Amino acid sequence: MRGMHPNPYVRLRPELPWPPPASDHRSRQIATNVWQLTDIHNIATTQLTQDQRSLIVPITDKCSENIQDLELTTNDLAERLLMLRDANYDKSMWCLRSKAPGVKVAEEAMWFPCDAYGFKFVEHAKTGWEGPVEYYFKVCLSPANTVVLLISLHL
Repeated sequence: MRGMHPNPYVRLRPELPWPPPASDHRSRQIATNVWQLTDIHNIATTQLTQDQRSLIVPITDKCSENIQDLELTTNDLAERLLMLRDANYDKSMWCLRSKAPGVKVAEEAMWFPCDAYGFKFVEHAKTGWEGPVEYYFKVCLSPANTVVLLISLHL
């Protein structure tokens, strides 16, 4: 059944537990890191060195809102992703992306295996404010490992 599964991550990564029930947060957990931090760093570095397209894409409405509220550009996101270290790893879990109105997609295809990281950073805001900020990221890579998909970004 995994070979025909509507979720590409289930097909590509058969070692990941499935299914992730939405009603039980604990059963959505994945026992270990899903993604290599070096792959995330490589994509972030590429984002900083090219301007053609965004390689860091929010895929939940809340994440998009938080990025706008924090006034972060794609390059700002890339710089913060480059600050992530193995020691910042918190946990891994299946996370549900936002669904655009009118789009028909299987519920199973809406789940993404994510790694969560938290880290402290001294922010130098465009307003002139400077101070410590603690970021919390939930990230996933595209099935081809070419784009960082942001599920969550908040303080």
